[in-house]
Amino acid sequence: KGRASLLAVLIDAKAHYRIRGPAGWGLMQSGAEGVKKAREILRGKDLDLCYAIVGRLQVLSDKAVAVDLLKDALKHPNYRVRLYAVKLIEVTAGDQAQAILLDALAGKSVGIQFEAAKRLAPLRDPRHVKGLVAALMRRNSKAYTKGWLDIAVDLGPIACDALLAEMASTDRFRRHQAARALGVIGPDRAVDPLLKLLSDARLRPGDKERDRDAMARAMIRADVAIALGEIGSTKATGPLLALLNDPSMGVRRAVVTALGMLGDASATKSLVPMLSDGDRRVRTAASVALARLQWKPAESDKLTLLFAKRYWGEVAKSKDPRAEGLLLKLVTDPYRWPDSGAVTAFAKLAGGRAVEPLIKLLKRKSNRSRLAVIEALGNIGDKRAIPHLLAELKRTDVNNTMTMNGKTVTTAPSDTALMVLIRLTAQQPVDYNFSSLD
Repeated sequence: KGRASLLAVLIDAKAHYRIRGPAGWGLMQSGAEGVKKAREILRGKDLDLCYAIVGRLQVLSDKAVAVDLLKDALKHPNYRVRLYAVKLIEVTAGDQAQAILLDALAGKSVGIQFEAAKRLAPLRDPRHVKGLVAALMRRNSKAYTKGWLDIAVDLGPIACDALLAEMASTDRFRRHQAARALGVIGPDRAVDPLLKLLSDARLRPGDKERDRDAMARAMIRADVAIALGEIGSTKATGPLLALLNDPSMGVRRAVVTALGMLGDASATKSLVPMLSDGDRRVRTAASVALARLQWKPAESDKLTLLFAKRYWGEVAKSKDPRAEGLLLKLVTDPYRWPDSGAVTAFAKLAGGRAVEPLIKLLKRKSNRSRLAVIEALGNIGDKRAIPHLLAELKRTDVNNTMTMNGKTVTTAPSDTALMVLIRLTAQQPVDYNFSSLD
């Protein structure tokens, strides 16, 4: 009768949770039949009943029964029940908690793994390192990224060897995670092995035409460089400077970023030429790194810095005679389309001299910056552009896609070409606001 009364209270949907909890405890304390009924509840779909049972496991007098029921709760199909159970493992399972947490760590649910790791890492038990690093290497949602790095900090230097082994993995995500973890742990003993890996002959650049693995090796070099930057030991400055001329853009950008992280002012002189690198992403990274090193540019370097930062409005206002030539180099690059702002700045500085280069740019198939080129030609107002703008009206192979108010809108460059043509043929002055395109 007592079990029946407790069960009636437990399953009463109108009963307050403060009553349901003690009712669940009383049911489990009432002998084998009560435990059997509690186990049935934990395998059912009523989540409130499951919470009432799990929440009282820690006060059961029979710890063996409590652990057994807790394991059932960790197998429940509902994530929230499992999460509630894993948070109570330590207070419920006692000496058996570590073994149960390791089982939870090996599961498939990211949230359960995270809660288990959060409780195991501070123990710094060498037996747990393998499982914790394996969990850290799994692909997790961005919501857990900072939390996993905090777990790496709790785990401490004992994880160093396992993380260094991951730096040679062929999986870039694993290398990236290991690099970030090493950075936040920051053990000095990680620096020498990473430098050794960086100089490994197997990771050196190869012939792009013959070597299919060149990109994979470049990615490893880049991730090792970032790891060294995260750790922050100036011992890495020299080896990193040696990689500034690496053929891979990704490696150069990573090295430049890492040198900025290190904060070693001796690298400043070598970073300044990187503002003129052939890849704009490397140039931007160099400007950020130099800012971290509190570099004050000389008068002759100010224009180069503006280019690296892509401050095209400032470039257009510059009185430096080199500005037009540098912009011409960008506009006539056969392998890359220039930024829209660079096209606008070039037209403003060069005037009629910009017409021929812009017409050649318009003939290319790529759509990037096409609207800016058409508008620049209209702004210059040179009649030489009319035949090419007429040809643009007939093109159907290029469209301009933009996002407005969360919706994707597609417009044809021919629309802009038509408006420019109307102004050119009507001999009306074209008044474009260049500053709005900065």
